Amino acid sequence: MTNTAENAYKLAHHYVREAKGAAKTKTCRFCGGSAQQWAYDGLDENAVTIAHRTFSENTGHYFPACLSCHKRYDIAVRRGGRDALPAVVALLCAEGEQRYTAEQRALFAAQAERQTLLAERHRGH
Repeated sequence: MTNTAENAYKLAHHYVREAKGAAKTKTCRFCGGSAQQWAYDGLDENAVTIAHRTFSENTGHYFPACLSCHKRYDIAVRRGGRDALPAVVALLCAEGEQRYTAEQRALFAAQAERQTLLAERHRGH
């Protein structure tokens, strides 16, 4: 990937973090585990593709995801395109319910909330 392409990709993700905060302050959209990354949903009609990387400049097209779900989502989108999304989302959500108990998901949500509060305090100082 060229420096220009890498910079554009990183800048898009910077805007997502600015608009939505750090992904670690959220839970994964699919499994309810701790999110680590912002994932592009693949639905932006005005998406940008540079050097085989597709991303959106619209922060509304990103959701929090754990590494495992993010990777699997991206692979499914690359292989099946938009038509694959409903089935992929259903599969990841169903598997996520199997991966963690409701108690574990509640713990992840509480941890994400604490991370959000810490981040807000840090920004306030």
